Amino acid sequence: MTFTKSFDCYEFYNRAKVGEKCTQDDWDLMKIPMKTMELKQKYGLDFKGEFIP
Repeated sequence: MTFTKSFDCYEFYNRAKVGEKCTQDDWDLMKIPMKTMELKQKYGLDFKGEFIP
């Protein structure tokens, strides 16, 4: 995966200040799993039952 833009400290701060807010539970149980499924489908990844923590 390549990134088209690097982020500086101001960009991180700005996203934290004005970005979408969510609880840690929402992040852990909704955001990460959903994004993982999207990327798995997008790139055709198949872990064949292997558990990756």
